[in-house]
Formats: sequence, structure tokens, C-alpha cells
Amino acid sequence: MGDRQGSQGWLMLAVGSLVLAGTLSIILVIGRLPVLNEWINDPLFARRCLVIHVNLALGVWLYSFLASLFLALPAQSSGKGGQRSVLLGLLGVLLFVSCGAITGVRPVLSNYIPALDHPLFVVGLVVFGIAVIGTFMKWERWIESSGDSGFLKLPAATRVGLRASAFAFLLAMFTFMGAWWTTPTSMSAGSYYELVFWGGGHVLQVASVAAMLSVWVLLLDRVLGFSPLSHRWARVLFGLLLAPACVAPWWAWQGTTTATYYPRFTILMRWGIFPIASLILLACLLAIFRGLRAGNRKKESLKAPYLWGFLASASLTVLGFVLGAMIRSSSTLIPAHYHAAIGAVTVSFMTVTYLLCQEFRWDWSSARMKRLARWQPVVFGVGQVVFALGFGYAKMARKIYGREQNIRSTSEQVGMWFMGLGGLVAVVGGLLFLSLVIVAWRRRKPVLPLLDSWERNDESVKEVSTGRTGQGGGGAGYVSGAPGSRGASLAKAHGQSMASPLSGCCDSSPIVHSVGSD
Repeated sequence: MGDRQGSQGWLMLAVGSLVLAGTLSIILVIGRLPVLNEWINDPLFARRCLVIHVNLALGVWLYSFLASLFLALPAQSSGKGGQRSVLLGLLGVLLFVSCGAITGVRPVLSNYIPALDHPLFVVGLVVFGIAVIGTFMKWERWIESSGDSGFLKLPAATRVGLRASAFAFLLAMFTFMGAWWTTPTSMSAGSYYELVFWGGGHVLQVASVAAMLSVWVLLLDRVLGFSPLSHRWARVLFGLLLAPACVAPWWAWQGTTTATYYPRFTILMRWGIFPIASLILLACLLAIFRGLRAGNRKKESLKAPYLWGFLASASLTVLGFVLGAMIRSSSTLIPAHYHAAIGAVTVSFMTVTYLLCQEFRWDWSSARMKRLARWQPVVFGVGQVVFALGFGYAKMARKIYGREQNIRSTSEQVGMWFMGLGGLVAVVGGLLFLSLVIVAWRRRKPVLPLLDSWERNDESVKEVSTGRTGQGGGGAGYVSGAPGSRGASLAKAHGQSMASPLSGCCDSSPIVHSVGSD
């Protein structure tokens, strides 16, 4: 079994960070729009918002989510390590966010991890990184075990991918350590943070992509009823994805001021991700074709958000590859590329959140919520596509805001208006996601230790309703009300009635709760 409570805590931290990041993104979009950009006279204000926004949306959201998924991997004893690591991660977030309120702190728009030039900001990032690493410390989750796929029922290929993502995160931390140790502190703040974060930032992208690919397999497994990637091929492909990143710490420990530091990591970015990601994408598309042709998809799978979330993520991934190949100089084409790439990871995480919510018994029984959840990845994905295309078409200078932009040409006007339109649509998709998750959380039900799957709980309700569990044996999730039975003890421990259900009916208590099919 996985660490359900720890996984739930990390998911809540991830969603909370997205709430704050989304609020800051509205300010950033307004600061870029023609006419409205004249209202912002202090570019440093937008830059400080950008620093916090990026670290929340790229750092806290993505790697809190990775921690949540990793804790879903099977382990014999969970303990409270996951819950303690969540509290430590929250402390780190509070430290670096509060640093933005300190007067006179200089924002540094370094690549991958922008920074605020203050020790408190750095301490916050370090504390958060240590917290994420803390979720990887149980050795049992690194070993493939037969017959136990965790409380989320993860396909074998997904388990391999999550371990690869966690390993890439550890490689990134060692790369950051090497860069910090070898970078002279006498340099300017801009140059210092750029060198320290450059190498490890590239490796973090490998971790994000590996997690996204793992989620693709999980989503399609729920849609098709079979994994699009076998365990054997998953080990080969994720191993090849990790192989180039394994030399990254060594490059960093050689020194960040060497002539090879920048070119090596640039090559890693260009050639280390897209070949393997493209092969896994091809395998997923072929699996969809085979499944639809053979009629193997699960009932009502097209009404669930899983397939649409995958398609939105895959489309943004391909767009990110295309925009990245078009980069020739420093312009808004660069942020267009990485907004598409990061948007692909984000929308895949948003979609799999609905699965996690079911496992945590956050109530999704409303037909309206299910319908909105199906459209949410589409809205967010379309917004991100339009945003990236507009940003890339404008081809303006990077990292300028408000009146600094000095928009003159028609292409810049058109591109920035499309950027603003797409950004606002993506914000709507993000707000829809947050509202759905928050409503489901408010309707949450108590979770019993014996419930190893939301879907099995739903199956047990059907068994109870047909009278197949009337002898008290029950399936997973069924609690018999017979006095002295194990089910009665569990019911009593959770404050539920010990009265036996009526013959042929299921108990109305929230111990047994049906939410319908996926």
C-alpha cells in the first residue's frame, strides 16, 4: 500500500501553490497587454510577482505533485514520513514567498529558477527541496514488488516512470550542489544565480517530463483498460531518458565558469528529452488506435476527462518541440516554447488529480462536476496553445513588462493580444480546475484503512446491493454491521452506526459511498 495521507497532503500543497501562482499570473498577463501595460509604472513589481509565480507554478506545483504520486507507490509500512515532509515543504514555501514582501529585495530573472536576492529566499528553496527528497527515502518504493500496485492501482510502466522522475530530481539536487560549490560568490547577483541554476534547471525538466509520461500511461490505462507501454519497454525508454542526465552533476562539479558548462547543458536540453518523449507519445497514440479499433475502451471513458487531458498534454508537448526547434535568438519565442512544454506537464497533472481525488474520497458524485471536469483540460489546453502561439509570433524582447515593452509593429500588437487572450482562457481553465478540486475536497468522505481503491469501493456497493456480501465477508470497502464483527469495529472507530443494513440494500453511511464509474 502507498502512503495515502502523505500523498493527500502533498496534493493539497500542490493545489494551494497553484491558487497563489494563478493569482499572480493575472497580474503578469495584464502587465503585458497593450494599453493596460501603461498602468504599471514599476517594472520591479511585475518582476517580483514573476519570480514568486514561476517558483510556485514550476517548482512547488510540479514537484509537490511528483511527491504525491511517488507516495502512491507500494510500501509495506507507510508511517507518518509523508505527512512530516509535507509540513517541511509548506515551511519552505512560506519562507521564500514571504521574502517577496521584504522592501528592497532585488528580483533576478535567472533562467529556470528566477530568484529574489536574499538569503531567506534561498533557504526557503532548500527547505522545500529537502522536503521533496524526504518522500523518496523509503527504499521499498524503489523496488518493483509483485501483486501490489499501490492504492492508486498504478500500471507497471507508470511505476517505472515515477521512479525515473524521482531519480532525475535527485540528480538535479546534486547538480545544484555542484554549481553552488564551484560558482564564485564575487560575481554579480544576476550572473551568480544564472550559473547556479542553469545546469540543475535542465535536469529538473527531465524529471518533469518523466512524471508527465508516467501520467500519460496511467490516464490511457484507465481509458483503454490496458497499459500503452509494457513494463519491459518502460524500463528501456525511461532508462534512456535518464542516461544523459546522469552526467549532469559531474559537469557541474567541474565548474560553472568553464567554457563547456553552458554548451553541455544546452545539448542536453535539445537532444536529451524529445526523442524518448516522442517514442512514448507514438506508443500511446498506437495504443489508442488499437483500443478503439478493437472496442477495448472502458464504458463511458470518453465522458471522463482522462483521454481529453492526455490529448491536451500531447498537443502542447508537440507544440513545445516545434517552437523550441524554431528558436534562433533571445526573444519571446523562448518563453512561448517553455510555456507550451510546462503547460503540457501541468494539464496532465490536473487531469490525474481527478483520479487522486477519487482515491482520497473527495466527492465527485455530481454529474455537473464530472461534465465540467471533462471540459477543463480542453479549456486550459486551448488557452495555453493560443498563449504560446501569440507569444512566439510577437518575437519581442524577453523579460520586459509594462511600459518597457514599447510595442510598435503590427506583428507585435497581434502577437501580444493573442498572448493575452490565450493567457486569460488558460486562467479560466485553471480557475475551473481549482474550483472543482476545492468543491470536491469540501465534500470529502472519511477513508477506512481497508479501502485500497475507490473503484473497488464502488464495486463493493454493487455487491452489497445484489446481496452477494450478506454473510459479512464483503469486498474491499464493505463494512458489515453485525455485532462483534471486524466491520462493526471499524464502523464504531469511525463514528458510524453499527446497525445492520436492510436486506438487499447498502448502508447509507459514508463508509460505503458510490460515485459511479470513471
